[in-house]
Amino acid sequence: HCYRLGRSPDNQLRFKQRQVARHQCEFFFRDGSWFVRDTESLGGTYVNRERADSGRALELGDEILAGVVVRVVGLGDKRYAAPAVPEQTAGDYRESLSDELRKHYDQIVALPPGPVRDDLMRQFRELASKHS
Repeated sequence: HCYRLGRSPDNQLRFKQRQVARHQCEFFFRDGSWFVRDTESLGGTYVNRERADSGRALELGDEILAGVVVRVVGLGDKRYAAPAVPEQTAGDYRESLSDELRKHYDQIVALPPGPVRDDLMRQFRELASKHS
């Protein structure tokens, strides 16, 4: 599965800044690691100041520059690691949501890993279960 980042509404990770391309980059999981690759954006996508044109494995503390948006990823931090849920299960859960709830779910998933996202996701799941 792949998560695309950009300004276009068809991306899973959306940003409004004009410096971010409509389709800037994509994140994907392969061989036990997360990777990022630029999707031929004009400004490029960088990990630790190196271009990520053909796919670059991400490590704890990497800085990702996509347009002017910089995110420090905390991959591998056990305190903030996502629960081990099979990808299909997470996808099935997302698809079971109404269009309106899916928009909110996608916004929460796009947040950097950490206690704020964890708390928002817990609250979201509680509310979503009451509306199903």
